[in-house]
Amino acid sequence: MLAVLLLLLKFLFGSRAASIPEEVSALRDFQAALTADPTCMTGNWNGDDPCEYGWDGVVCLDDSVISLEFGERQLEGTLPDSIGDLLNLQLLRVSHNNFTGTIPNTLYQIPALKFMWLQDNQLTGTLPPSIYEIENLMELRVYSNDLICGNFDEKRFPCMALDPPCVIEYINDTMLHDACPEDLPLDPVPARTEPFPCAPPPPPPLSAATAPSPPPPLPPPPEPTPTSSTTPTSTATSAT
Repeated sequence: MLAVLLLLLKFLFGSRAASIPEEVSALRDFQAALTADPTCMTGNWNGDDPCEYGWDGVVCLDDSVISLEFGERQLEGTLPDSIGDLLNLQLLRVSHNNFTGTIPNTLYQIPALKFMWLQDNQLTGTLPPSIYEIENLMELRVYSNDLICGNFDEKRFPCMALDPPCVIEYINDTMLHDACPEDLPLDPVPARTEPFPCAPPPPPPLSAATAPSPPPPLPPPPEPTPTSSTTPTSTATSAT
């Protein structure tokens, strides 16, 4: 009887469910879409369960991904459409990197998404009307990208009716406008050239320009300085 009770307790409290396969596949797609990862953020993305193995930047709750903390990692690449399969995602932070391409429309269909920080990248395209369908959105930061300004009405965001309202930052440090001011630059992030994948760059080959030069020749020894010798002279006195 005791053995049966122990097995029951192990089943109830000792086992854990694996991560949702669609979420694991979405993270693998994100990793495959990277073209540069100089800080080796994905260096510990081993195994098939990000929640069990503690993948860097991935936060889980109840074996489901709820947060992606990928900000300021010098990442380069694009955002895959499958990121929309993270249905329990509440926070997406890919700010201050070098992501290019468009923002996936599937991202706006995540029902749990509250914080979307995409600022300071090189993202292009426009924000479609489906962005207003993010019911739980609290913060949207997409400034400092190459996004094309459109006719957006910030009052259409459900979170703008809250007290206090949500934060909508579209271009640089200004709020989202119906039309983009002409005097505000888009200020894209310069491209980086760090190596990828996670490995130190090979040393540069030696060439005539980089090879060490021989030491300069020693200067000749100084010539001896001539010295003048004085000979005493005697004055003969003749007797008269």
